[in-house]
Amino acid sequence: MRVTIVGPGYVGLPSAVVFAGLGHHVFLLGNIPEQVERLQKGEIHLHEPGLAESFRDLVREGKIVPTLSYADAIPSADVVVIAVGTPSGKYGEADLRYVFAAVRDLAEHLSDYTVVAMKSTVPVGTAEKVREIISAVILSSPPPLAGPRWKRWAKDLDSSPPKADQNDRPITFDVASCPEFLREGTALFDTKNPDRIVIGVTSDKARDLLLELHQELPGERVVTDPKSAECIKYASNAFLATKISFINEIANICEGVGADVTEVARGMGLDSRIGSKFLKAGLGWSGSCFPKDVRALHHIAFSNNYEPQILKAAIEVNNDQRRRLVAKLHAALGGDLQGKTIAILGLAFKPHTDDIRESAAIDLIYLLQQKGAHVRVHDPVARPDDRDVFKDVRFMDSAQDAVRDADAVVIATEWPEFKELDWRALRAIVRNPFIADGRNLLDPKLMRAAGWKYASVGRP
Repeated sequence: MRVTIVGPGYVGLPSAVVFAGLGHHVFLLGNIPEQVERLQKGEIHLHEPGLAESFRDLVREGKIVPTLSYADAIPSADVVVIAVGTPSGKYGEADLRYVFAAVRDLAEHLSDYTVVAMKSTVPVGTAEKVREIISAVILSSPPPLAGPRWKRWAKDLDSSPPKADQNDRPITFDVASCPEFLREGTALFDTKNPDRIVIGVTSDKARDLLLELHQELPGERVVTDPKSAECIKYASNAFLATKISFINEIANICEGVGADVTEVARGMGLDSRIGSKFLKAGLGWSGSCFPKDVRALHHIAFSNNYEPQILKAAIEVNNDQRRRLVAKLHAALGGDLQGKTIAILGLAFKPHTDDIRESAAIDLIYLLQQKGAHVRVHDPVARPDDRDVFKDVRFMDSAQDAVRDADAVVIATEWPEFKELDWRALRAIVRNPFIADGRNLLDPKLMRAAGWKYASVGRP
């Protein structure tokens, strides 16, 4: 099958590798010349375990073709997958400008029957809007029919358009919702091994084509309408985010009563109705999906005259986790952070990725700077971007450099490298041996035995 993926990012790249690995011919369509040039050399621009090697090999074999050209990538495609970003807008709504821009561009190049599958996370009803955009472009752009004689006529607009006959076919298409459920850090594995494949369609033809595209992949098939498919994605992420906020609320109660949230979570998770996943207390959910998707669902509900109380509480609990950690630092350092040096270990929103979008570390930096603290940061992979919050932050090449002469240390990302550090040796080079473990990564007994004053989340 011929597949074109629009958007070579954290979703588009793993999707391209998996579809190409299944034997489909994949065009990977980008819009940044320097980025596409690197992709054409088999080099990717993001960190994701196992992805770089697989992508390089498939590009060299000609199974993935990165390009800037819609004219090359769209006309021959059986399926066009939209995988561009949908960041948060001013009021929490999903910003669809990149989606609609890509749709307008691809609509100009549609030829034979094509399924346009929305893999970007989009509000309920977006597939309908995409269908309207494509229809409007087709109707307003000559030639209105696809076929050899119409293509010849398009080059010579002084002549009259030919009449349609059996050799000329109208441009036909379907728009489907086919959301992704991958996790950064395990994106390639998740794309190859989905729990379920959700297909939201309005025609049997689109359903059959998308089932064929995914037929070699495991997982339950959920075939439904586009609106339900779009809602499944938001509801899934919102539920997982709420589950994290719930265990953080329990962790805060544990701190008050002297219980251990890790033991509480373990006991809860053994109940098959609850499950153990996403019951890890810490700094809360972050990254490119949960924050924006929960805000977007909240906005969708509000726009439809419903106030979602659980989502509202989940957002507030999540925000409070960062404030609570800063409060622990404040108390541990004599009630004043002015002029204190705080070392933050971890900038990526989770380990095994370089993605810093909506990272908890960024919130911590902002809160600490507000209180006059000097901030140093070390991350094994992630690097800062150009946002203002990083202007007065020192980024260090090693954890040792970050903690040297620091007044306190914060673990913001649970990189396994941080667990393997020689904490007894690090104790000797800090100014004040206080550590706030925002991810419950380290063993409290071992840390205290190594000479550290240790605070975590919901553990005595």
